[in-house]
Amino acid sequence: MIRRDLIICCVVIWAAMTLDARSNAEASGADRTIPDAAIQSLIEALHDDDSEIRIAAGNSLTQIGEPAIEEVIEVLSSDDQIACSLAAQILGNLRAESAVPELARVIRDKNSATHSRLHAIRAIGNIFADPDSVARVLIQVPGGGGGF
Repeated sequence: MIRRDLIICCVVIWAAMTLDARSNAEASGADRTIPDAAIQSLIEALHDDDSEIRIAAGNSLTQIGEPAIEEVIEVLSSDDQIACSLAAQILGNLRAESAVPELARVIRDKNSATHSRLHAIRAIGNIFADPDSVARVLIQVPGGGGGF
């Protein structure tokens, strides 16, 4: 129990620091650097058994933004379907076009849970706000042209 409380506290503090750093960097025009270890800890938290920790980690990764995208994309290959769904949501929120090939892989993977595939479709919808672009991407998914 103490471990969970500590992790929740750390994730909340990290999220607050990230928001503060983003505000300060935007105000000063400075570039902000997020430690890789912090991003990796949040990625690991996406796999936690506690849903509150997963959600807090997902929110923090979304706040971090672009520096976390590559690590979040890697979560799409996880056997942990809840973490995969969260990763798809994060990538959609960040409109990470670089994630589209992996999101398409999740969609066409018949072994992926339905909710993971659904979140991947939604993420592509967020990335390409225009319905025609979304349709083109989904049609190009091998084995995904309507045969879900």
